[in-house]
Amino acid sequence: MGQGSSTLYKTYDENIYNINPPQNHTIPLTAEPNSVTQTFDDNGNLTKERYYDDEGKADFDIDYTDHGNPVLHPKVPHRHDWDWSDPNKPIRGEAQ
Repeated sequence: MGQGSSTLYKTYDENIYNINPPQNHTIPLTAEPNSVTQTFDDNGNLTKERYYDDEGKADFDIDYTDHGNPVLHPKVPHRHDWDWSDPNKPIRGEAQ
């Protein structure tokens, strides 16, 4: 599940996590347990963080943009929780 080297980073919740470098500009659904994967735009601005649980499954995302749709995403940053009820088809929840 590892994605190569990682670094320690203090995130929005003031906890320290291993940061996984994304591959091919995509964020995987699984990674190192209790870690974070981040993506950045072309200007180097943080756009998304995906937090993984103690099993290495996506737990929640923090999005730092409105995805170009401020009506549906008026709050920035906002959180999306992951639902693993069906382990073959995890679902990203609505923005909170």
